[in-house]
Amino acid sequence: MDDRPIILNRDPKEKQIYIGNANYKFDNKKYTTGGILSLILFVLAAAVLGLEIWVSYRACGEGGILLGAVGFMGLLVSLSGFIIGIMSFQEEDRHYLFSRLGTLLNFALILIWGCVYLIGI
Repeated sequence: MDDRPIILNRDPKEKQIYIGNANYKFDNKKYTTGGILSLILFVLAAAVLGLEIWVSYRACGEGGILLGAVGFMGLLVSLSGFIIGIMSFQEEDRHYLFSRLGTLLNFALILIWGCVYLIGI
C-alpha cells in the first residue's frame, strides 16, 4: 500500500487527487461553443461532399451547374467551420478538444474540396 497522502489543489476550478498510484482530476471546464459548432459544420460539409460524389457517380459525371453550386456551398460551410474553429480558441478556461478537431478536420476538408475543384477544371 502506498503511503502517499490525498492531496487537493487549492485552485477552486481544478481539483487533483492522488491516491496511491492513481491520479484523478476534477474540473468545471466546459467545451468551447465554437468548437462544437465547428465540428457540426464539418459533419454537414462532409455529408455534402459524400452526397456530391454519390450523385456525380450516378449521373456518370454529368452533374450540371446545380451540383457545382451545392459543392461550392459545401466548401463555404467548411471554410466557415474552419474560421469558427480558429476563433473558438479565444474562449478562456475551456477544453479545446472540439476546437482542435473541428479546425483540423475542416482544414482537411477544404484541401479535399480544393483538389476536387482542381481535378474538375
